[in-house]
Amino acid sequence: MQNTSGPRIFKVDKEGNINFSVPNHETRSCCETIDNNSLNQCDDFKRKLQQYNRSIVLPKPAWLSNEGSELSFDEHFIDLQLNDANNSIRIEDVFNSLTNSRRPIRILIEGQPGFGKTTLALKLASDWALNKTYINFFKLAFFVPLRELQQQSIKSVIDEIGKRCGCNDAVRIVNQHKKNTLFILDGLDEVSLDGRLEIMKLLYKQYYSDATVVAFSRTGIFEISKDEAALLFSSTMRHRNFHDKHISVLGFNEEDKKTFLLKFMPEANVDVVIKRLASQFTLFKSPLLLMLIPIILEDDQSIEHFSSITELYKKLFNCIIKNSCAKRRLHVDQCFDLFRITSSVTSLQNLLREFGMLSVRKILENEVQFESNDVTGEIYQLGFLTSHKRVTFVHSITYYQAVHLSILEFSAAFTFWLDLKLKKFKSEELLTSVVNLFFKSEGTSLILPFLAGLMEDDLDNLLSRIKQFGVWFSLDFELTMKLLSECSSINIAKSNFLANFIPSRINIRYCEDSNEMILK
Repeated sequence: MQNTSGPRIFKVDKEGNINFSVPNHETRSCCETIDNNSLNQCDDFKRKLQQYNRSIVLPKPAWLSNEGSELSFDEHFIDLQLNDANNSIRIEDVFNSLTNSRRPIRILIEGQPGFGKTTLALKLASDWALNKTYINFFKLAFFVPLRELQQQSIKSVIDEIGKRCGCNDAVRIVNQHKKNTLFILDGLDEVSLDGRLEIMKLLYKQYYSDATVVAFSRTGIFEISKDEAALLFSSTMRHRNFHDKHISVLGFNEEDKKTFLLKFMPEANVDVVIKRLASQFTLFKSPLLLMLIPIILEDDQSIEHFSSITELYKKLFNCIIKNSCAKRRLHVDQCFDLFRITSSVTSLQNLLREFGMLSVRKILENEVQFESNDVTGEIYQLGFLTSHKRVTFVHSITYYQAVHLSILEFSAAFTFWLDLKLKKFKSEELLTSVVNLFFKSEGTSLILPFLAGLMEDDLDNLLSRIKQFGVWFSLDFELTMKLLSECSSINIAKSNFLANFIPSRINIRYCEDSNEMILK
C-alpha cells in the first residue's frame, strides 16, 4: 500500500492522469517547503533561531544586585578595543578582510582573562538575532559555549538547538546553507584535549568547510597537539593555524571606563572611584575587574589604594563572603579577613582551601565544571559559582561553574599560599604542573602570579620551590616579569633567589626599581 502520509506533490501527465508522490524528507529543499504560514522551512527556522538568540543576555555576577538576574546588551554593552594585524577595528569589521580578498571563514579572537571575550561572543549572536547589517548576511548563527559541549558532535549541538527552537530538521537545513551559516565558539581554551577532537574537525574544515567559524580563546593558549594533527592530517605537523583572520581583544579604552561604571553606580560614586584610582586605573582595563568595584564600595563606602590585581581579589573575596553571610543571616566578624592566619585555620579558610584544591585540579584538566557536592554547594552559596542544569535522557544533573576562570585561579593560589604559610605544603607535584601551565600559556595562567603576590615578603619561599625552572625563566625574561607582576618592589628587592630567574645580562636592580614596568 502506498504511504500517503505527510505533504504530497501531484503532477498531471500528457494523458491528464494525476500522479501523487510523497517527497523524500532527506533530499527535499528546505527553501521550497511551504508551511501554513507561507514560510519556507529555512526562513521559519531562522526566525525561531533569532528569537532564541534574542534571549541571550550578559552573564551577571551574583554580587551586583538582588534585583533580577540578567544584564541586557542594550543597557550594559560597551565597545571593546579590537586589534587586527596591528590595526584598530570595530565589531562591525570582524568579518571584513583587510586585503580586500574573500571574506575570512575561520576567525580566532584572543584576549587576556576578563577582557570581554565571552561578552563579545554573545554580542555577535545577539546582533545577528537583531539583523544588524554587518552580520545579517548569515542565514543561520549558532552560539556554542564549548565548556558545555561534553564531547558532543557539532551535529548533535545543531540538532539540540534546533529542537529547542521547535525544529526537528536543523541539521538538514544547515547542510543546505553551509556557506551562510555562522558558528560562534566560546571558550576554546576551556575544552580538554580529550574532548575537543570534534571541535578540531570543525576548525580545520573536516566538517562544514564552507561555514564561517569564530572561535574565542585566551591569548597564546591554543595549539593543535601532535596526536590531533596525526588524526586530522595523517601527519605530526603541530603549528598549522586554522584561522585566516586573527583578532585581539584589548579591553576598554580609557574614555569608555567611566561609561561602563555608570551602568552599575551613581555618577558621584564613579567620579570618586576614578579620582582615587587614577594612578592604578590601568589595572582596570578589564571589564570584569571594573565590575568588581561596586561590591568593594558596598562593603565600606571607600576604595583602597590597590597596587595589584591580587590586592583587589583579596578585597573581593572578603567582601563576597561577608555579604553572603549577611544575606544568609550568618554571623561573621566585621574584622573578618580570609587572609589573616592565626593559630588555627577557620572553617571558612578550610572551605576555600578545599575548593582551591578542586580548582587547581580542574584547571590542569582543562575542565571547569564542578559536580554538586557539599564543598561546591557551600561555595555556590557564598557567591563564587553559578548553578546550571544539564538535561539527560533520564534526568537532569545540577552542576556549577565559576563566575570567571580567574576566580578559580585565585582560589588555587590561595590553597598553595595557605599551605606554604602553615608549613604544611605537600603539593610539589601540583605546583610543578602549575609552573608548566604558566609556560604553556605564555604567562596568561594567573595561578602563579597570584601566588607570588600573596606570598608578600615570603616570596623566596615560593621561588626556592621552583628554582629548578629558573633557567627557563631566564631564557624568556618577559615570563619572569609576568611571574613578578603581582609583587611589590620591596618584596622583589628582598629576594635572594631572584637572580636565578633573570638573564645574567640584566642587572638585578632593574627588577627592584622597575615595578611599574613589570606591572605594565
